[in-house]
Amino acid sequence: MRAVRTVDGAFTVVEVPDPEGGGVLVDVAAAGICGSDLHM
Repeated sequence: MRAVRTVDGAFTVVEVPDPEGGGVLVDVAAAGICGSDLHM
């Protein structure tokens, strides 16, 4: 599976390894952030 990672505004496509030993992989369709948390 592939994912998109962003660091300092630059986007890269990375490979995500399959989960091992009881682990799970969650496919997030959407996410958000509170505007007041942008200072973190």
